[in-house]
Amino acid sequence: MTNASDEIIIIGDFNLPGISWSSSCNGFLHIDMERSSLHSHASKLLDYYSTATLRQINHVTNENNRSLDLCFVSAQDAAPLILHAPSPLVKVVNHHPSLILKLNNTRANVVASIEPIIYNFHNADHHSIAEFFATLDWVDILGGCDAENAALTLSHIIGHVIERHVPKKIVAPNSCPWQTRQLRRMKTAKRAALKRYSKHGPDGIPSAFLKRHIELLLAPFQLIFNKSLSSGLFPSVWKTATMFPVYKKGDRKDVNKHRGISSLCAASKLFELVITEPLISHCKQHLSADQHGLISGRSTTTNLLCLTSSITDSFVQLYALIRSISDAMDLQQDINSFAAWCTLNRMVVNPTKCSVISFTRVHQPIIYNYELNGIVIQRVNCIKDLGVILDTQLTFKHHVSYVIEKASRTLGFIFRVAKGFTDVYCLKSLYCSLVRSTLEYCSAV
Repeated sequence: MTNASDEIIIIGDFNLPGISWSSSCNGFLHIDMERSSLHSHASKLLDYYSTATLRQINHVTNENNRSLDLCFVSAQDAAPLILHAPSPLVKVVNHHPSLILKLNNTRANVVASIEPIIYNFHNADHHSIAEFFATLDWVDILGGCDAENAALTLSHIIGHVIERHVPKKIVAPNSCPWQTRQLRRMKTAKRAALKRYSKHGPDGIPSAFLKRHIELLLAPFQLIFNKSLSSGLFPSVWKTATMFPVYKKGDRKDVNKHRGISSLCAASKLFELVITEPLISHCKQHLSADQHGLISGRSTTTNLLCLTSSITDSFVQLYALIRSISDAMDLQQDINSFAAWCTLNRMVVNPTKCSVISFTRVHQPIIYNYELNGIVIQRVNCIKDLGVILDTQLTFKHHVSYVIEKASRTLGFIFRVAKGFTDVYCLKSLYCSLVRSTLEYCSAV
């Protein structure tokens, strides 16, 4: 009997010489369907493994260039290291080369966390809150203040109201022995979906609270917004943000593999909503026709469609058509100009997060070591752009295999956690939101 958090390794002689394996960007291997031949039992077995979130990692082949010994491991962020064992260490077997598998058995240090104060906004005395706001003369309170002090005063007033009229929650300690990481994640997702008031910024004021009393708070917000726009200063209290890490790729225990995301307070988001439409209307004539982000009617799908169509039409390398070394050197000069512009404008570019990929159908493309700030940019054969894996010939083989594998793992997860569900509509919602969305994302590309 295994637990949800257990790590599984299955390794042995599967005797499936008809399978040809191809590597993916994260080190795991997937079946190359064009070069493989599978009988029905083998296909069913591998489907079961994929549904159980097990992935193959052994790339070491025997003397016939076949992988008879396979190694399946639990789905992770990156494939564990597996190598051909040196001959003095073990007996040489040509059909079954010996392997060395390196596993990471380190555990992250557990840091004691301080439980935050949680307010029960669902049971707040909204009637008393509305009465209190109605008695305030906002012009008299905020009229003589600048935008900075006015925003700070409003924040203190709302905080005082919450402290006085919103009850606090009592959070029981988590001492249940059956709690697992997977179960805690599911409970967290459930709470986030059912409790609107749980989402608040660093000032402790949730958006739903402002929405509930917006008619009584329009006057102070209008005063502060106008003061901020006329003075050209944004209140510092609205610049404070709560930052939390979002995993990107690689080792989850490495802080450098996470990206910081900031959660601003609700008041600053409200200000953004007010000025967004007139700001975009004013700047629209200056935006490039190739701009897709933050533009109504455009998305990651339209961005990728334009990119892949451009590559398909001309099969160019990014930014320039490369026919000779001279063209490559011209592109290097453009990269140098870009780096100089970034330095001048105090923008930091990380060369280790940049990649070079040549989109071409020729067998021997021109290879040039491009540099950014004196560091050679890594050359790759496939790259993920906006969630879609692009290869050098735009065959999308890697992406299709990745999507199928990810959807299969997610489907297996649903089977395990929802095996007791009897509501068909609930199961359909899980499938459409978790599996079908994965299969259909950017399918037009």
